[in-house]
Amino acid sequence: MSFRLKGDFAGLQRKIDQLAKPDAALRAVSEAMADEALNLINDGFGSESAPDGTPWEPLKLRSGKILQDKGGMAASWHRSKANRLGFKVRSGKQYASFHQTGTGIYGPSGKPIVPTNGKALAFEFHGATQVFGRGKRLKRPKAIMSQVVVRSVKGVPPRKMVPDPGQPIPTRWKQRLVHAAKASLKLHFGA
Repeated sequence: MSFRLKGDFAGLQRKIDQLAKPDAALRAVSEAMADEALNLINDGFGSESAPDGTPWEPLKLRSGKILQDKGGMAASWHRSKANRLGFKVRSGKQYASFHQTGTGIYGPSGKPIVPTNGKALAFEFHGATQVFGRGKRLKRPKAIMSQVVVRSVKGVPPRKMVPDPGQPIPTRWKQRLVHAAKASLKLHFGA
């Protein structure tokens, strides 16, 4: 008994080769998901909100876009790793982690830093004189130029740019990452 077969045997062999080497497919999925994570981070900067959609706390010392004084931090996010095991995105700015987690109250004792010999604190901020006391803007003292003067320092509030490690991924992020993974697999396997 004999059989005669017809068809695209070269195409079938390509599919078999793709299935025999899953590392390339997994790396492609990781790259697609990393790129989508960067898109989600950019969306967060655009809407000034955390990955779960919570708005970032408003600015107090300057006006303008939150976390985008000069745009350096938003532009610094990049894919630092993508392989068959997963992906990693990170910011090229060292201070990004302070904004992600917040700084809390400055000071070694966990209490606000307050003046010991006077009514206000002073420190320089962007070369502009800002004077605050008891949460209100005060007159600028003539002796202190290009400094910020405040009654206490409460620190930087957390403004999440990426989901926290070990915590559930927000629904919107999960949906978009899954969609990116499925699209990558469809492109790789042509299914």
